[in-house]
Amino acid sequence: MHVNRRLYPRLNADFRGEIHCQGQRFQVQVVNLSLGGVLVEGELLNLTAPASRGVLELNLYFELKETPIDTHCRVVYKRRLSFNRMVLGLHMVSPSRQTQTAIENYIQRHMKD
Repeated sequence: MHVNRRLYPRLNADFRGEIHCQGQRFQVQVVNLSLGGVLVEGELLNLTAPASRGVLELNLYFELKETPIDTHCRVVYKRRLSFNRMVLGLHMVSPSRQTQTAIENYIQRHMKD
């Protein structure tokens, strides 16, 4: 049985973004977002966790209605779509107040639609 453990509702999205991790950059598409996390998709074949940590953390950048979002995230979900395309569920570890406010305002405006 599948149990939904999400604290916040998700909103479908379609933004271009960029992941920075271990000196590499990856172009991604932001598929959905919530106050607690983001789902991204992209060519992420070479994105792997360091052997010493086992947990993959990265920085995610995208623009939300002209507000730049720059947040540190932890990968909490990973699914391969094809040989080199993957979907990642990202938990925002410590979003700034500006990031939280921008996402909250965006979700509130668009959940009504």
